[in-house]
Amino acid sequence: MRWARLGLSLAISLVASAGWAQPFVRLEARLALGPGVGEPPFGGISGADYDRRSGTWVLISDDKSEHGPARLYAASMRLAAGVVRFEPGPWTALRPSVGDFGPPGSGKEAPDGEAVRLDPRGGLVWASEGDPDHGRPARIRRSGADGAVREAPLPRQFRFDPSGRRGPRRNAVIEGLSWSADGRDLWVSLEGPLIEDGPPASSDQGAMVRLSRLSRHGRVLAQYAYPIDRAAERPPAGRNADNGVSEILAVDAHRLLVLERSGVQGPSGRYTFHIRLYLADVSQADDVRRRRALAGPVVRSVRKTLLLNFDELEGPGVGNLEAMAWGPRLVDGAPSLILFSDNNFEVGTPTRLVVLRFGNCAPGRIDRNVRRRSPPWDVPRQQRTTPRDRVRSCPPATGGRSRGPAQAASGSTQTDDGRVTGSLQIDATERADEPGGVASIPVRTGPPRRSEQLRRPGAAVTRSADPLLRAPPGPFVRARGDGPGALPAPASPPRPDRAGQRRRLCLRSRGEPLP
Repeated sequence: MRWARLGLSLAISLVASAGWAQPFVRLEARLALGPGVGEPPFGGISGADYDRRSGTWVLISDDKSEHGPARLYAASMRLAAGVVRFEPGPWTALRPSVGDFGPPGSGKEAPDGEAVRLDPRGGLVWASEGDPDHGRPARIRRSGADGAVREAPLPRQFRFDPSGRRGPRRNAVIEGLSWSADGRDLWVSLEGPLIEDGPPASSDQGAMVRLSRLSRHGRVLAQYAYPIDRAAERPPAGRNADNGVSEILAVDAHRLLVLERSGVQGPSGRYTFHIRLYLADVSQADDVRRRRALAGPVVRSVRKTLLLNFDELEGPGVGNLEAMAWGPRLVDGAPSLILFSDNNFEVGTPTRLVVLRFGNCAPGRIDRNVRRRSPPWDVPRQQRTTPRDRVRSCPPATGGRSRGPAQAASGSTQTDDGRVTGSLQIDATERADEPGGVASIPVRTGPPRRSEQLRRPGAAVTRSADPLLRAPPGPFVRARGDGPGALPAPASPPRPDRAGQRRRLCLRSRGEPLP
């Protein structure tokens, strides 16, 4: 397989700069994606990552070869002429290093794909939670650009214990992956606490989950105790409620986004999900990699800040969000944060796609490094902004919480069919009859004023100011093996004219006219 390399360090440097202090997120759009036509169905999305050079998404399904082969999807998402359009592409079967995968009971490994990340050095990594009932451990596999599949070593504490006295619990193992901001190491998150670290989260208490930073050789470089909240609600008698980490995403050297998902079982047995997005800071936390158990002496845990409680958003629910990745840039250069839900292949339950704006608030301050760090292939020349253009005013104070779409702008109204209208609102009309989806952004007539286009947070997009994030779709090549999918080939960014820059600098220093 050939995979496009990911400019991760450049992408992350744009997200978090030392000059910005208070991150915030705001809902931009959401879609409902249907299962599509034919086999296998589109669904079970548990991990996602975006290659900004080719403009291609990679999604992993947690299908245990029951609805089709264990697989990856290639997909595309565009923001053009006021429309967010998502189109799933071909799929590719996942393969182990030896043999094949199979459904439960077949005698073969039934993978439970929970996370996927493109490797900055080429290829990708993906995680499976394993199955202790059949002696299958949790694994992280590397699929190289040459198509070879290799097992990544994991710490001993991530292995299942047949006696049940230590190690991870069933279905609460590796749930989140993220490369570090420099692309050298891999952040790994368990969904729930180890047995020796205490009981899992419930409606009465929270729990401690280990966030681990691993080298490429599987050595634990650092490990921190992350406190997860208790379950969002108390379930009816005889039903369950829990909470855990469903995904992580590095922001800079010491901060990560953490997605917590609480599931509450109702009287019918179906779960409702409550999602919260936190910003976790490990800079002041104790390194617990040498501690056998977190229960006992008090440890200094990770500090976390609530960015968004999805229960506060109006309109349709977001479902069981499990995948999170940085997406294409918005028209004003702000990073987008894209999330996908896992519909568990339930009939009538669509896959939810959520588009968030990730911003920073520092009134009166200017980040002098923004323009220098911006890769030229990321934003069209006519849409690039200067550092002064990127100064933002803080959003209305919400106690650290992002406001829902009906609260974000004054004068917005909600129509009878559930659509929210207004200058800053997203048309929440959903299409769940096909795997692709479209969400409209209301537009205003007439040319935009430059001050509105660049300075106003959340300014409405107009058709004359195309917000297309011009990452050209990469060509597709046939994948190795007999899977019918296709994967993107790498697309190299334009090389800067270093010689020309040095020559102009020399002429300027001598006072000669520039060519």
